[in-house]
Amino acid sequence: MRWQEEYQIVQEEMRRVLASFEWKASWWESQAGLRDNGDVQTLSGVSAYAYKQAHITRQMAVRCATSWLPTLDKHGIKPEWAKTYPGAMALVAKIHGEEKKDNTKEDESKDNVGKEDVEEELDKEDMAEIEETPSDAESDEELYDLFEYDD
Repeated sequence: MRWQEEYQIVQEEMRRVLASFEWKASWWESQAGLRDNGDVQTLSGVSAYAYKQAHITRQMAVRCATSWLPTLDKHGIKPEWAKTYPGAMALVAKIHGEEKKDNTKEDESKDNVGKEDVEEELDKEDMAEIEETPSDAESDEELYDLFEYDD
């Protein structure tokens, strides 16, 4: 009975971690427009920072889901929250496709999929999204200068 209880607790902890990341991302987005004093560049920089933090927080949730779902699926566990992360579910399907290939020994060198590949793919998506984001600042130094720091 204790194992059954632990089984349920671990799944609930996973759900709560993801819910916490989603809440924090929404909180960051709500912070984006709160500041109303300052010049346009400063306000734009503060807003961009808040949205960047929201994006980072959501990516943390995606990475958790991506690393948890293959193991859960392997044990026949289908959590309700998995529907929120279709990219992670696609990974599970891709891994199952690879396992079938490995079992039949048809082509061992073809399309090896692992956690590192997914993380690399997520990093590529993040970089593409960042590169597509327009910026008024010409350099990192200009972005840094937009924020006033009190030492």
